[in-house]
Amino acid sequence: PPTELRESEEASNVCRPKDYSVL
Repeated sequence: PPTELRESEEASNVCRPKDYSVL
């Protein structure tokens, strides 16, 4: 389900501060 994918993406973002740079 898309919800699981979102959780995985969120976890990846937490581990990847670079993604936050885009924000």
